[in-house]
Amino acid sequence: MRNTFCDLSLSIREKAAPLLQQSVANGLDLYSQIKQAHWTIKGPAFLLIHEFFDDLGSQVLEFVDVLAERLEQIGGTVQGTIRVAARSSTLEEYPLENVDEQDHIKSICKVLRVFNHQCRENIQIFSDMKDDVTSELYTDIALALDKKMWMLESHLKTEDIPG
Repeated sequence: MRNTFCDLSLSIREKAAPLLQQSVANGLDLYSQIKQAHWTIKGPAFLLIHEFFDDLGSQVLEFVDVLAERLEQIGGTVQGTIRVAARSSTLEEYPLENVDEQDHIKSICKVLRVFNHQCRENIQIFSDMKDDVTSELYTDIALALDKKMWMLESHLKTEDIPG
């Protein structure tokens, strides 16, 4: 950890840094999975979903940027290359055989659910550490992703959505 004017204690910053780094890695992986779907989707709603995935990918990259900058603000050092992300991500590999829009939508919803669950866990962790600033960043991300998942789910059959 670098010295910084950030008023969070060193012990809090040392706990926060690896969590933020993990989110950066997972976010970069999530972005690449969304782009995979964006590039390869086929089906009657191609244009709508293709553009939706492009917008979603851009939004995820914005989240990654905010989280990476927060890591730097607290005295950490971001490791944000695609190779680091690939080694570090805890997300499952995207099914590269997906082509049909329904399969892509389900796969993206599943990975969004995992990433968003991690964000929700971090909301509580950072709140418990008394780092409400970072907790709020995760809250904003979770809210935005909830909305995106809801929009994607509207394209699925009810039985394809887990309870």
